[in-house]
Amino acid sequence: NPLEQRLIRLRFTPKRTGTIEIFGISFKLFGLAPVLHHFTITGKLLNSTKEQRVTGMRSKDMRLTLNCLPQSSWLGAEIRVAENDELDEVNLVPGQIVSAELDLINNGLEACS
Repeated sequence: NPLEQRLIRLRFTPKRTGTIEIFGISFKLFGLAPVLHHFTITGKLLNSTKEQRVTGMRSKDMRLTLNCLPQSSWLGAEIRVAENDELDEVNLVPGQIVSAELDLINNGLEACS
């Protein structure tokens, strides 16, 4: 279809810290013709000063910019209610007092501090 639109997903694994920017996409049309499409996404109009309004200044659009942070700890938590030995959902009433265990687990690659 000439006006067909499709959603694509990009999956990648960053190898080091820093900023990742997506500028466009390249592909081969029907496996033959190479196509290069640059994304031109403008930010919101700035309106704080007279100069910004007159010149039509825009902020930088950050939707295609990703910051890759260094490895860190990632603390997960699991609560187990004593009366429930299985991992089923527990229903409690407001004000009800129960005995429970809280497990904190470091799922990250760095030590918690």
